Amino acid sequence: MGRYDAFISYSHARDRGIATALQDVVQRLGKPWYQRRALRVFRDDTSLAATPALWPSIVEALEGSRFLILLASPEAAASHWVDREVAHWLAHKGADTLLLALTAGELSWDEAAGDFAWSAQTPLPPALKGRFAHEPKWVDVRDWRLRAALRAQDFVARAADLAAVVRGMPREDLLSEELRLQRRALRLAWSAAAAMLGLAVAAAAAGWMAANERDRALRALEGGRIAQSFGFDMVVGGRPAGGFAPETIGAVVERSRAMQQRLASTPEMLPDLRRLEAMALRELATTQLVRGDAAAALAAASASREIMTALVALDGANRDWRRELSIAHNRVGEALLRSGDPARALAVFRAGLDERERVRPADDDAAQTGRDIAVSHERIGDVLLELGDPDAARTHYQTSLALRRTLVESDPARPQWLADLAVSHDRMGRLAELSGRVDEAEHAYAAARELRRRAVQREPHSPAWQRDLAVSEHNLGRILLQAGRTDAALAALRASLALREALAQAYPDDVRLQTDVVGSLVELARAGDRPRAHYERALAILRRLDGRLDVNQTEWEGAIEQLLAELPP
Repeated sequence: MGRYDAFISYSHARDRGIATALQDVVQRLGKPWYQRRALRVFRDDTSLAATPALWPSIVEALEGSRFLILLASPEAAASHWVDREVAHWLAHKGADTLLLALTAGELSWDEAAGDFAWSAQTPLPPALKGRFAHEPKWVDVRDWRLRAALRAQDFVARAADLAAVVRGMPREDLLSEELRLQRRALRLAWSAAAAMLGLAVAAAAAGWMAANERDRALRALEGGRIAQSFGFDMVVGGRPAGGFAPETIGAVVERSRAMQQRLASTPEMLPDLRRLEAMALRELATTQLVRGDAAAALAAASASREIMTALVALDGANRDWRRELSIAHNRVGEALLRSGDPARALAVFRAGLDERERVRPADDDAAQTGRDIAVSHERIGDVLLELGDPDAARTHYQTSLALRRTLVESDPARPQWLADLAVSHDRMGRLAELSGRVDEAEHAYAAARELRRRAVQREPHSPAWQRDLAVSEHNLGRILLQAGRTDAALAALRASLALREALAQAYPDDVRLQTDVVGSLVELARAGDRPRAHYERALAILRRLDGRLDVNQTEWEGAIEQLLAELPP
């Protein structure tokens, strides 16, 4: 096993999410874009209690690491395996290379005793008692244990304390280097792509002149792929939780597209670059949907679909290309729905389903294909319901639910399968609610909530699963109100609001998350829970969004103002 700069020891039961985030920050902070990582960090993601035979490999990783980062918590203190890792480290490396990150509990240094203040609640494993000659380096990350915002800037700043020790440089220098590299990345988005793609054209032309130049041409074209892939990474990173504005990302994509026309003389490599371009455009469309710009999303998604349509025309047997085309169809359909054109969206979603059905007979990845087909049936059902055909919608929803249930049965612990099946139960609940079958709707929404709770238990720091759980709490609260069970309804609605507030605070630029909070506030106000306070806060959030909604914000604000006016003083 290769050498590591650090080994993370933690409670798998409670701190997997924060351990993953810490690993990411320590590995990548101050990392030039062209390197995979700045440091190598070992984080075992298995349950050693279930697989003790892995201990020799853990020992090898410990002995091959320069630092041990212990995530201190009551759970870690009670863990036999954490104590064993720490004891091995102390026996072979000593306490001077052990760093602490406090995730739960209380930790204080006793100067008189020359040790931490020990009690039954001290969040440290027993092996550490009396082992420090002086107070070790430690940081407090308790605020992030139950938050979705593990990648927020304040968490990065806190984790930089540990990364700087491992890197052997002052914290201020490390953060300054990170800022410099972020700024440089914007310049590289232009210059690297331009230079590499320019070299690709020149080298490819030279390749036709002599056989020994052919290798140079292919190497340069590979550089073009790297540059384009970097642009794609920027698009994905530019989501609200990332760092780049969509306008900048869009400009990078457009410049990259223009430069790719210069590769027309090298058709043997063009498809790879074109596919990457289509993927980047598709992700840009997703970013624009998140930010509420349906028109820009439709333009980007349509351009992505155009590219993939052309590639499939070149090689209809390429299953990967057909899957990419089906995804592009769906993204166009989503943008059309946001734009208020459900009829066209229905046709596009059906085209996406057709592509996925073509891949199905010969596809080696049956699980992924089954999931794709389930998504297509769900999208079609959504539009049919919006167009006033609930019976046809039910048929598609039931097909989707059956496919997803099969996936859960094949792997009950996989969070994505649990979350997908919860969505299908939501759709069945919505149909029942629209038909006035309150008991049936409550049963479906409760099933969805249970599945999402299981997903959150598996990945407690996933923003996606937490947002989904908030949806389930909201749906269940609404239907319980209809059933006249006010106390249970308010409890569910408040749980939904708490989840949504945490996410909105973590990602303030995500329009969807801000409007989620508005939805919870309005629902609670309608239920009679502090209506004036909730309506006023909902109105303040809408005004802060300042026209960024893809719905008529003025009408929404006006409706809430009217409701406020009707309330007794």
